[in-house]
Amino acid sequence: MVEKYRFLPAIVLVVLAEYISSTILVLYYYHSIYKKNFRNDENINTSFWRSLRDKDLYFTYFGYNDSRFDQVCKSCWDSKSPIFTYFLLCFRFICFLFYFGVGCVTDYVESKGQNWFYFTVWNVDLISIYYFLATLSSLKWVFSTTNSTCKFRNESDVETNERRNLRKVASSNISLTIVVKILFEVCLATAMFVSTVDFLLLSSNLDFWNVVEHLTTSCSLLTEMSLNSIPVRWEHIWINLSWTCLYVMFAMVIVPTGIINDWPYDFMRLDSSACFIWYTVLFIMSILFYGVLIVLQLGKQRVLKHFGIQVCENDDNEDADHPSNEFTDPNLFRSSESIAILDRTL
Repeated sequence: MVEKYRFLPAIVLVVLAEYISSTILVLYYYHSIYKKNFRNDENINTSFWRSLRDKDLYFTYFGYNDSRFDQVCKSCWDSKSPIFTYFLLCFRFICFLFYFGVGCVTDYVESKGQNWFYFTVWNVDLISIYYFLATLSSLKWVFSTTNSTCKFRNESDVETNERRNLRKVASSNISLTIVVKILFEVCLATAMFVSTVDFLLLSSNLDFWNVVEHLTTSCSLLTEMSLNSIPVRWEHIWINLSWTCLYVMFAMVIVPTGIINDWPYDFMRLDSSACFIWYTVLFIMSILFYGVLIVLQLGKQRVLKHFGIQVCENDDNEDADHPSNEFTDPNLFRSSESIAILDRTL
């Protein structure tokens, strides 16, 4: 029993060291850009380690300063014809029904919950959540113009209630925008990673369920990428690594403790020194596939430019090199100033 897990402490340290070091490198490089963008602000800390305690760094990192709701709702081809946005809505809804059915019926009902520890199941579940929230975003966008105006007793009530409602809409839309963007980045990079590992290392059989859970995920999300307007941010590679490392740590708990009898995948075994190579290779592959995602984004921008469609190469707008500090105020949504930025949010 001890021989079976003799490399467990060492591999845990290796995985954590790789994860923490890569996270610090990403944040350090992002911090240098962050200082450049806010170089005229005397309140910005110059020290990297001190700036890690600066909440504004994380507001900009997660995109509070450039969250546009239309990016997660409208198709990048909308300027050619609005029908693409409606097609994107239908595509998202169909994908949600499909993967929710695959996730619930196949992975939980039919197998009686015996597949819950596989990374593929985690991936399908995460994709289902993405398509649900993306569909919700598209529906909010489509039906936003049909909202009726409420009747109030006097003008002061109108102003007060309109401002309150607009603040609620702005706050919910910003949160939904950030979550959908991050889920899209993680889901697509992870789906390509899972498809490659499965067909190269595990099973190359093209049976129905293998194709559904390991190939159609990548194909559907690549189709989604060709239709949506969601920008891919390189600094979010840390979030993608977090998802992968979370599963690795999870597996290293449930197997040694006897919750499941064996490793979900053979290359995760810890009874040989080769495990150090396997885990390092998988970690590097996770980084590489996020790099592939960024390359695909650049290729998509070129195609859109070829068809005369204006694209935003810096996540949001032409002032991306000097991001606004509007969304970094923690009291933003309790102040009347939220109305001034509503156009950017909606």
